[in-house]
Amino acid sequence: MQYARDMVADGFVVLNNEFGICLYAAETARCQGDLARVGVETCLRCANAIFGPQHLPFWRELSSDAIALRDSIASVPNSEGAVAALDERVSDFSGVVSKIQGASGDVAS
Repeated sequence: MQYARDMVADGFVVLNNEFGICLYAAETARCQGDLARVGVETCLRCANAIFGPQHLPFWRELSSDAIALRDSIASVPNSEGAVAALDERVSDFSGVVSKIQGASGDVAS
């Protein structure tokens, strides 16, 4: 317990949320310490973010939802830009799923 207190006293901050864990370091934080900026889009590419097996259901659902949305608007006229943006999100979210599965050996869907 004293070790944890020392870490906090030294400025070590850990933030846990449904999609990952943040080992906050001010010099590399994409959120710049602003809790209003903490979220999937900011944390996805942050060096401080850690995504583990406990977060796999969240990322699978997010990926599945993005695929469903992309597929539902693909036939709408002039939706190419939105479809391309969703393709990028699907790729990002699926990439997190693949990394977690590779690290944990979990391949079940």
